[in-house]
Amino acid sequence: MVAHGQSNARSSRAAEDAWKRRAVRTEAGERGAKGAVQADPKAVETAVAGYREAVVWAPEDPGARARLLRALMFQGQYVVEDEDAQREHFDAARLLAEEGFERLAHRLGGAQALEGLEPGDRAAQLRKLCDEAGWSPRDLAALHFWGAVAWGHWADRVGGFKAAREGVAGVLRILAGTALELDETYMDAGPHRFLGRLHSEAPRIPFVTGWVDRDQAVRHLDRAVELAPGEPENVLFLAEALLEHHPKRSDEARELLRGLAKRRPRPDHLLEDTTTLTRVEELLGG
Repeated sequence: MVAHGQSNARSSRAAEDAWKRRAVRTEAGERGAKGAVQADPKAVETAVAGYREAVVWAPEDPGARARLLRALMFQGQYVVEDEDAQREHFDAARLLAEEGFERLAHRLGGAQALEGLEPGDRAAQLRKLCDEAGWSPRDLAALHFWGAVAWGHWADRVGGFKAAREGVAGVLRILAGTALELDETYMDAGPHRFLGRLHSEAPRIPFVTGWVDRDQAVRHLDRAVELAPGEPENVLFLAEALLEHHPKRSDEARELLRGLAKRRPRPDHLLEDTTTLTRVEELLGG
């Protein structure tokens, strides 16, 4: 058992080290390059393999599963290129998240323990596990956040309108809302960023997504920027929501974009920020 624990610890350290090397600078124009930055497939695969091993050894640990999901989301976005392969990749990731939620439900008394609960009630139930299992609310927020991201990327690949009609938007609302109730600051206000984007982009379908609220989108994104102004996506998504739904704040939106254009990618989010700032350039050039 000790040897297994030591092996898992080494694997986790290797995964973290590889995760930090997930993006590399390249010459602009090199095949596969995004500007002057691209993913390092070998480092990403090493991270995924290490995080997957951690889940094998601790399948109920929400933090371990969240780290694996985080790496899989990066891999699906920046390494997997084929559209069909991406859909399969994100489908596998969302099922991995669902397995984690099922394990949480069983610890709370059975498969139906979390079914049908709104985010506040779901989070209240999950907090009961923190003292018992030695988890933090942040671990549980992480699992719900990355579970929502996995479902969202899968939905994008099957078609937003089709996914909405099948109730996926409601799943996203519950998962991201639960993450927010557990820790609104996780991933630089990630739950607010996700919910703001969801309310901004989800189609309104009678009796299916009647809860979609464009004003709530802006409230969530305003809060995201308030909590984590250094996260470029918070600012970008707020600007886009203002331009789309609140034309009276369009001058503010353009000012936000001009401010973003002056930033440089953070070293520890090199590819993610490069992608965001490229979108900013597109909007300002349009």
